[in-house]
Amino acid sequence: MTSIETANTGHSTTIRVHGDLNAEQVSQLERCWRTNCKKADSLHLDLCNVREIDAAGKSLITRMFAAGVELVVRSRRRS
Repeated sequence: MTSIETANTGHSTTIRVHGDLNAEQVSQLERCWRTNCKKADSLHLDLCNVREIDAAGKSLITRMFAAGVELVVRSRRRS
């Protein structure tokens, strides 16, 4: 299951994605982005809890980054 939530702190908004980001969720994330980019001075996309991203998800993230959205990610340690 995938969920998308927003957190507002002052003039900054963070969009957090949990689960997989695939074609089914891209339209929901894009609506969330478009709605919040008008309201916040800075917008962050938190992908720390995303398991997989398909081509449609990567395309949207690329467009969001090009529009100035800051990405929040962490790398996985390999054992």
